[in-house]
Amino acid sequence: MLTGILGIALLSALTGHGPATQALAVSSIPNVGPSLSEVAMDTKKCPKCGAIRPMVGRCKVCVKQYQVEYRKTHKEERRRKGREYREKHIERILARDREYGRKNRAKRNKHQKEYYQATHAQRRSNAKDQYIVHREKRISYQLQAQRELRQETIAAYGGRCACCGEDHVEFLGIDHIDGKGAEHRRALGIKGGTPMYRWLRDHGYPKDNFQLLCHNCNQARGFYGYCPHEREKGKVRCLNRKVV
Repeated sequence: MLTGILGIALLSALTGHGPATQALAVSSIPNVGPSLSEVAMDTKKCPKCGAIRPMVGRCKVCVKQYQVEYRKTHKEERRRKGREYREKHIERILARDREYGRKNRAKRNKHQKEYYQATHAQRRSNAKDQYIVHREKRISYQLQAQRELRQETIAAYGGRCACCGEDHVEFLGIDHIDGKGAEHRRALGIKGGTPMYRWLRDHGYPKDNFQLLCHNCNQARGFYGYCPHEREKGKVRCLNRKVV
């Protein structure tokens, strides 16, 4: 059997049709031209900018410049198409994001931690700059929100003084009927004004120990234990401050 194999190999070598002979023939062909990749990236003159670079069609510099200009000039169109695509495929996008987050949670947490540590100083600086730039706007918004909360609270307690009937919002405030307003605020860890209005709103504007008084009636009760309006009406109650 060995003799037969040797004979076949010898015959292939003599006739030039064996694999060894073909490999030898291929390796002996001289490199007379560029490779396919070299042909594809031949040096040409860009028809747009005129630069001579290795390229296929337009050069990469012109393509990148065109993409940047397109993004600038078609910003609204790209946003609109992005919103439409997201609305149309919202379920698939959310499922993909959840799956990615589940598989890459450790990697994402590590990346976020590194990012926050690396950009901590820059983010603090940016936040300070934004605070200064938008300070007036933020203060105006806060004052407006506080005024709206105060008006809502006053309206919830009748909109007028329970003693004299004063209805000017500027003269009205919340009164603790039992006279322990300071003690109550200390227990809550808050001060008067907006924090107190917020607490009343969060608790459904309770009426059992709160009433609306003007500042005159409220101050008179604080100093004297009664209001002059009550004396005129014969309803002076030093212990129970609720107006009846």
